[in-house]
Order: sequence, then structure tokens, then C-alpha cells
Amino acid sequence: MDTNFFEAGFTSELLADVLNDLQQAGHAVSLVDLYRYPTVRSLGAALGVVERRATVSPPWLRDRT
Repeated sequence: MDTNFFEAGFTSELLADVLNDLQQAGHAVSLVDLYRYPTVRSLGAALGVVERRATVSPPWLRDRT
């Protein structure tokens, strides 16, 4: 939740996938926002998303092998 996307090994391509998933879920977010809020917690707070535990990993985390 508090690990910086880039410290976690996210690439520009992976961030683009995250951005696409967020936009498809109806969130008004830009690539600049991912740099401005570089953790899950900070991005969620900026988007007004209530914190909750995920039961399924999003595809961009599952495909990291």
C-alpha cells in the first residue's frame, strides 16, 4: 500500500496498464496522477477510494512473473 510504484519495479508499460484499468473502472485519472501519487494508498486517497482488502489481484500484478 505504501511502496512506491517505481521502487516495486513498475515500468512505464505496466503503469499504462494500471492507468487503463483505472479508467475502465470509471476513475478520472491521468498518467500524471500516477507520478503525483506514486503509492496505492496515496492514489486511492486522491481518487476518494475507500481502503479495503482485495480478494483478487489485478491482472497487472498477476502477470508479473
